[in-house]
Amino acid sequence: VLIGATPGRLVELQTALASIGYAVSGGTDPGALVQLAGAARPVDAVLLDGDWLAPGTSTSVIESLFTAKQVPCVTLHGEPRRGRLAIDKLLAIT
Repeated sequence: VLIGATPGRLVELQTALASIGYAVSGGTDPGALVQLAGAARPVDAVLLDGDWLAPGTSTSVIESLFTAKQVPCVTLHGEPRRGRLAIDKLLAIT
């Protein structure tokens, strides 16, 4: 799972997902995140923090980049523990 978030939030989300067994990586810069997604081994899903970008900037542009690459992407608003639910649902894990 690839995560895009502010530095503090990135640590929270990575820790929450890694603690339940997800392999995670992430970035705090949109350009770096897109580069990570283009790595030799594609990611299974992308989790974006809703507060990651500058105020008033939508994550929809970043989401569309991943959608174009056929990588499922979801934006999370709220508690880091909801990240697991969002990723589980995105990947259809029960």
